[in-house]
Amino acid sequence: MGSLNPLPSSKRERNRYLVYKVVSPHPLTAEQMGRAVWKSALSLFGEFGVSQLSLKIIEFNEKEQKGIIKVNHLSVDKARSILSLIKEVDHAPVLIYTIGVSGILKRARKKWM
Repeated sequence: MGSLNPLPSSKRERNRYLVYKVVSPHPLTAEQMGRAVWKSALSLFGEFGVSQLSLKIIEFNEKEQKGIIKVNHLSVDKARSILSLIKEVDHAPVLIYTIGVSGILKRARKKWM
């Protein structure tokens, strides 16, 4: 039987998980946050640039207003800039800052979520 992953670990893309916090006068939903992240990413880098980031929205905790996004290891600074450029979501002012970055999703959840 073959292994579950077709690529050896040395050939796989290395990911980073950014945990961020949203400060807003009104609580945001996961859908609102997802739209805001994608809109910011596409306006900053365009479709081709976003495809190179391997950007994926993992989760958003609506109660604590914290979320996790995944990018490849070379794009951490670009992901931070995507988050920092979101100034309003559905006409409500927001402030978004990165709490931490981890190479392991489980560790990011345990430490910061």
